[in-house]
Amino acid sequence: MEHYPEPPPLPGVKDTPFSKPTHHLQVDLSAMPLDELLELRNQIEQRLPAKDLKDLNLSRELVLQVLALQSLQNKVLMDDETPANQQAQVANALSGALTTLVKLQADVFKTERVKQLEAIFVDAINSLPEEAKHEAIARYTELLEKSS
Repeated sequence: MEHYPEPPPLPGVKDTPFSKPTHHLQVDLSAMPLDELLELRNQIEQRLPAKDLKDLNLSRELVLQVLALQSLQNKVLMDDETPANQQAQVANALSGALTTLVKLQADVFKTERVKQLEAIFVDAINSLPEEAKHEAIARYTELLEKSS
């Protein structure tokens, strides 16, 4: 049996059972084109199904979808034999995915901003005297209930 050098730790992963590969498969992913990496990832994910919706990183999946559509668009545009309507379909799919990605980024920004404002509000409330805290929280709760 051949002896391979120990593989390097996986990038971005620290001190977990998965921080080092458990096999001797030596694959140079850095030399693979994007198309092949996406295909390989798809094959791996088909064999590692998510157990629950919470297991999915929806924003990451959307980014990967955009990458796949960009790759497909490049292939279609370079192929002189692809009909114009199919080129348009690919362009529309990419446009739709990009629109969704922009909306997702805006939603994340809004959510993060609300979290910041809530933290500032809590800090401001905590700096008040006890009686004022109770009054402010009661009024805040009342306003929240009215807005719902």
